[in-house]
Amino acid sequence: PLGEFDVRMRLLQTFEHFILHLRHKKDDDQRVTLGRIHRVLRSTRSYFDLFTAQVLDRLATQRSTLEKEIRNFIKLASWKDVNVQALKASAQRTHHQLYKIIRKFRDVLRQPISEQLQPQTADNLETKHLNLENISLSSVPSMPFPLPEGELYIGSSDRSIELPKAFKKFDTFITDQLQPFIHSRCPHVVDDLAVGIIVGAKELAALSVPSNVTPEKRQKQQKAFLVRKRKAWSDLLKELKRAGFSVNVKPDVVRQNADRRWLREQPSMPEMQESSMSMRKGEVYFNRLLGLLPDLRSSISNHHSDLTTRELQRGIMFLESGFSMGVQSRSRLAAALEQFDRLERATKRLRMIHSSSKTIRTGANLVDYIVYTKNVLSRLSDTIQEISKGLQTYDSLQPKIKVPDQLKHEARAVGESIALLLDRVSTVSENVVLTTLNVLLADEHNTLLDAQKHISDITGTFQGWALRYHRLRYLFDPVNQWMSSQEIPSLGSILGVPSVPQESSDALINTLLVTVQSMIAKCPESVLKNHEEEDDDHYLSRDHRIVWDFTQSLNMSTIISGIDNILLHLAVYSDNQNEILQRVTPFLDAYQRLVKGQLVTHCQWTKAVFKLNYVLSSIMLTLSKQGFCQPPDMEDSGEGEDGDTKESAGGVGLGEGSGSENVSKEIEEESQVEGLQNDAQEEQNKEKSDEKDKNDDDALEMNEDFGGEMEDVPDTESHDDAESDKESDVEPEEQLGDLDSSDPSAVDEKIWGDEKGPEDGKQDDKTDKDRSKEQSGESEVVAKEGRNREKEEKGEKEKEEAAQ
Repeated sequence: PLGEFDVRMRLLQTFEHFILHLRHKKDDDQRVTLGRIHRVLRSTRSYFDLFTAQVLDRLATQRSTLEKEIRNFIKLASWKDVNVQALKASAQRTHHQLYKIIRKFRDVLRQPISEQLQPQTADNLETKHLNLENISLSSVPSMPFPLPEGELYIGSSDRSIELPKAFKKFDTFITDQLQPFIHSRCPHVVDDLAVGIIVGAKELAALSVPSNVTPEKRQKQQKAFLVRKRKAWSDLLKELKRAGFSVNVKPDVVRQNADRRWLREQPSMPEMQESSMSMRKGEVYFNRLLGLLPDLRSSISNHHSDLTTRELQRGIMFLESGFSMGVQSRSRLAAALEQFDRLERATKRLRMIHSSSKTIRTGANLVDYIVYTKNVLSRLSDTIQEISKGLQTYDSLQPKIKVPDQLKHEARAVGESIALLLDRVSTVSENVVLTTLNVLLADEHNTLLDAQKHISDITGTFQGWALRYHRLRYLFDPVNQWMSSQEIPSLGSILGVPSVPQESSDALINTLLVTVQSMIAKCPESVLKNHEEEDDDHYLSRDHRIVWDFTQSLNMSTIISGIDNILLHLAVYSDNQNEILQRVTPFLDAYQRLVKGQLVTHCQWTKAVFKLNYVLSSIMLTLSKQGFCQPPDMEDSGEGEDGDTKESAGGVGLGEGSGSENVSKEIEEESQVEGLQNDAQEEQNKEKSDEKDKNDDDALEMNEDFGGEMEDVPDTESHDDAESDKESDVEPEEQLGDLDSSDPSAVDEKIWGDEKGPEDGKQDDKTDKDRSKEQSGESEVVAKEGRNREKEEKGEKEKEEAAQ
């Protein structure tokens, strides 16, 4: 019902928070189950949240109408009658009128909203480009190494690498090669494709025939518009295939795309504070696709006759391929954003350690102890407030002996001290959980000791008040009983000194070097030149695979584990704390810049892919329902040649279907149908074969031969699609191999120890030159395609002039 929608949405959000809170207190098996439930609840709420604004607006509109009736009735009501009977009659009329309005409002609250819960198709908002902003490379300064060169070395066993030079190379690789390569993969081409599709569809839908033309010319223009729409649909399918979308989607992928439970159990997207890493727009497109795709799949069995089942199925398979690409990108991005949040929190904690004194501690139950201490202080703060209110209540009764002012001052002072200590403990609680391994700094350790001592002192204070002020013992005795039941363990009993090897900091730096080393191997040295020379075929799937794989190559989970080892190292060997942090912090800062730039690009790709899929699903759903819509007359003149009135409907006007009449006489140049020459046609029915002889007289003679047999067009597209999908079937993990970041021997001394870098750069350049020579033969094909495109555009222009 309309009145219960908002309440149910808030109740669903409450369940979501409760499950999340309950999950942290369960064991591993129950935690996994509760995690799935939490994701399902959040996904369900996110989907129906798309309709919240629309539903609340409908309720507010109808409610304002009833409120206006009440205000108008109040103005007409008269309460100045002196006669009692007249007042009674006026009150009865007022109550009756209010009851009618209340009954109307109850009917409003009971209205069903199932019609408003329909998915929304693409509109004018999708004609605007996404905000694909990049992090400015010039605004990120290069981090200087904090120690003089030649003092520190890194390595294992009998080999070592000079650390200052290694960091200089590390920072240079990130700034000059990796970040430009990542930013060159920004998905502007995907966003341009989505905007071009929706803008072109709206332009075709807006085509209209002037009302002052003759019926023959009107029919001729309508047929010309139909040819343009069919060609646009064919070009769209070709472009999707060229972009890298697959028509031969694996059955498991199709099944997963249609499985609502599987989709709702996908990882939840965390909320990011920075706008460049926000996925709110992408989540809107994703949730709208969850509503549109089931309707589109069901339209195959009952679609418009202008579209053949084959071509609609082909378009939907392209869409299934793109949707699977977006879901995979979203899942990896959600996990990467959570790891990035952990990385930021861990580096923030390391900076705190660097600015504090040397002594830190760790313990298995450290967080539980801090939370318990915080809860006790919070309850003590509430207790002091209740005692202060009790003293005021006692004075308000005007007893013979009032509450002494000294007791009031002492209670106020105790409350202020507890509030200050509670803030300090709350800060400690927030800082300790920044890292997976909980460590305690020296000042935080002192804060917990002060809290433990203060709680013990307050217990004695309450007992003293109960002995000194007998008349007020009813306020202090319950507090003393509660305090006696609170047993706060000693802080020293939960702190320990674990054993850890002394080379932990070197292991983390080794991991960072190997991570960047493996990423350098996957991107070319000349970024912009290589990107321009790459083949445009499969441009979308290729760049998406690169971005998808680079996020995995960041190796954040291993880096975070290395930071935990550093914290353990600092907990044991606190004497060399500054030295360890000065070795590690510059590498982590540079690595964090790299991670942020990559995740920004990954966010942009995910949003762009979902936007493209959303636009495609809207176009295909409209086509399956309305087909090739007949363009309306400019002045609503819908009479045809025979005088019958034809129903005109707006639509996107894309697609390839079977017309009711032969339009070959209206085609003046073969360029008008060149875009349809290679498209697969469905097997003709027996009824259409009877009309073949009749239409032969109007046939258009083509200079170029169509490939195929006499009557049947062979299914060549499926073979081409199968060939083009061989590469897409291979997972990125199977194509690109990573180095073992935990192996110290994987660090290449030629890269990190030598200023000139590896020697095999020349060989790579030579290989690129040889490859460019091999590809030079393709220039003739490109030139031929360019001439065909010019010929096609020229034919369309001449055809439009002839139609006018």
